[in-house]
Amino acid sequence: MYTDEALEVAVENISGIDADKLMEYGIRMKSRAALNRLGFLMEKAGMNAEKIMPLKSERYVKFGHEGDKRDRKWRVIHAY
Repeated sequence: MYTDEALEVAVENISGIDADKLMEYGIRMKSRAALNRLGFLMEKAGMNAEKIMPLKSERYVKFGHEGDKRDRKWRVIHAY
């Protein structure tokens, strides 16, 4: 799924998303790169993702196949 498609799904369904549960699932994945992407996506959708901020990777990770924009906070390279 590309960044814009993932963001569109999140925004359209934000009222039905339990942010705490979503972050807990992200933590269970035991992937710092996944937490970077999840935090980035959650904040773009207007959700608070500060709980996972200390667990993210310090390396930049790609979100989608294209893009050269960099989100410094979540350390994500994206096209959005």
